[in-house]
Amino acid sequence: MTTPSIPAAPFQTSWWKPLSEELIKEGLEMILDVNNYPIMVMDTSGIHEIGTFMGCLRRLQHWNLSSIIVEYRAYAGNKARYVNEQFIELFDIDWITLPANLPTWWIEQEAMWHEEEEERELQLQQEREVEAFNQEEDLQQQQQQQQLSIIAADTSS
Repeated sequence: MTTPSIPAAPFQTSWWKPLSEELIKEGLEMILDVNNYPIMVMDTSGIHEIGTFMGCLRRLQHWNLSSIIVEYRAYAGNKARYVNEQFIELFDIDWITLPANLPTWWIEQEAMWHEEEEERELQLQQEREVEAFNQEEDLQQQQQQQQLSIIAADTSS
């Protein structure tokens, strides 16, 4: 069995230089393909590259950006880098091509996310219906008040 690997990024002399989008894309596509399992993800420090990589995975998993940053900072501690947080925020998840053989954990998580989305849509629809009903009631009350005002004006003249 051959083990696929992504070549390590060349040594970067600038500490602030972000990771390559291509490297993150290839890595995400690799860990989402069960044909590559078992798989271990690691880097030289375990903070910046992996933290950024996992942040991009969380974006792909539809996590809230605030939650992603909290997780990144929890693991990076006082070594968190704003440039990595910005990279996570700006990373284009539409660039990722999901492989045909997705892992079970991904499939189950996506199913849960779609269920939650459907529930949110249903709730929004119900809220819109209630708002429309309330607006209709308000309009009817205004019309009744206008009619009563007209009747009162007619009887006083």
